Amino acid sequence: MPYTIIGIIDLVIDTLRQARSQLLHLQAQMQQILGVIDRATELNDAGLVAITSCAQKNVAQEAANVGKSLAAMGKLIGILNLFLGMIGAPEVPDLSDLAGTPLDEAIPPIDAIIESLQTVRDAVPVP
Repeated sequence: MPYTIIGIIDLVIDTLRQARSQLLHLQAQMQQILGVIDRATELNDAGLVAITSCAQKNVAQEAANVGKSLAAMGKLIGILNLFLGMIGAPEVPDLSDLAGTPLDEAIPPIDAIIESLQTVRDAVPVP
């Protein structure tokens, strides 16, 4: 059972790191888009504003997709917490606090959960 738990923890950590990387990339994209929107507004270029608005919506959709993958990960964390309870290990915080979080505020909670998972992983008794 401990090896199964460690495997699940490793899977969750890897998935959260990938999501974190995607969110950082989306943050950078959004910053670039906002800069272009400002410039297009200064130039009074309606075509460029329309294009950047579309790009902004695309980034928002990608962020929503990352959020959906994290929601699925929340279910796996629930199962993991069940196993952790069986062996007396501490529970891992879920991802419910991330719902609706802006891109620029999502990274610190993910980092905290990853750190918590690593701590719990080290606490799992291995025969």
